[in-house]
Amino acid sequence: MVNKILIDSIYIHAFGGKKLLEYLIKSLKKRKLLNNILFFFDYRLDLKEDLLFNECNYYKIKPRISSRISAYKKYSKNFNTIVCLSNIPPPYKILEKTVYIYFHNLLLIQDFSNGLYNSIINKLKKIYIKQKSFPNYNWIVQTDYMKEQIVTSLFIKKSRIKVFPFFDISNIKESNKNFKASTIKFLYVTSNLRHKNIKKLINAFKLSSFNNKKKINLYLTIDGEDIFIENKKIIFVGNLEKKELLNFYKKAHYLIYPSYAESFGLPVLEAIKSGCNVILSNISTFKEICNSSLFFNPKSEESISKSMIKAVNVDYINKSNIVVKNKIDNFIELIFKNV
Repeated sequence: MVNKILIDSIYIHAFGGKKLLEYLIKSLKKRKLLNNILFFFDYRLDLKEDLLFNECNYYKIKPRISSRISAYKKYSKNFNTIVCLSNIPPPYKILEKTVYIYFHNLLLIQDFSNGLYNSIINKLKKIYIKQKSFPNYNWIVQTDYMKEQIVTSLFIKKSRIKVFPFFDISNIKESNKNFKASTIKFLYVTSNLRHKNIKKLINAFKLSSFNNKKKINLYLTIDGEDIFIENKKIIFVGNLEKKELLNFYKKAHYLIYPSYAESFGLPVLEAIKSGCNVILSNISTFKEICNSSLFFNPKSEESISKSMIKAVNVDYINKSNIVVKNKIDNFIELIFKNV
């Protein structure tokens, strides 16, 4: 296995990281490159759930530092290119090989108050990442904003960082939306983490005085008790499988995203592709990936409320569109550069 690639995806087993991994594998398979690669899969990754993973050459590794070190010592000598897909550099210094770290988790370098425990864990991870980063390593990120953040937080040289976002929205079909319908539907694809800013969104929605002739629904992809106020409903639909989520995109008119911080924002791209307009926090990441119909201040319930009221009045809304480019080809070309 000389002159092949090792892709270390230990610590990836769910959510956005798993989507990145799945899309990368699909793209490599399409280009008939899978045989050139050995994967380190996280022990928690459910291979029965997605048969795509079983088409790879892989070893399952427990998400522990000691297990990762053992795997590297046993297998990494057979490869001249190593790609760490889950933010964290190799567990020890590697000089004689080309190393790429795909960094895609802003929360690891910025504290957004997701609870004391998570804050401490992320700080420890940040310290570990800085300790394991060396001048010969190369970094890949999804946005220019992320590039700026790792330059200042991890002291990485700009010349060592490429901005190559990759994402898959090809299976999403655009559906016609009637923005003058008698029932207007807002959707927030979210989790319960504090930086998602759910409490302020709910308060803003409750305070909003919409046109009484219309029914306004807000769908949240978390668990909770539904709330009914006059012509307004807040409906908790729980965590959605992919097919269910696509159905909600099809029905929704607007995706609203009041998050304080996001590394990328795949739901924003998915929603726009489906025909939704998006109403977003005025954070740097969102401004980089799309032209939103409206931006608002996520710290202000009044600002969130005004944006939703304005959205219902379609006379004020511009159509949202995607501006970020999918650079999966650039990413694959880069990691195969020395093969």
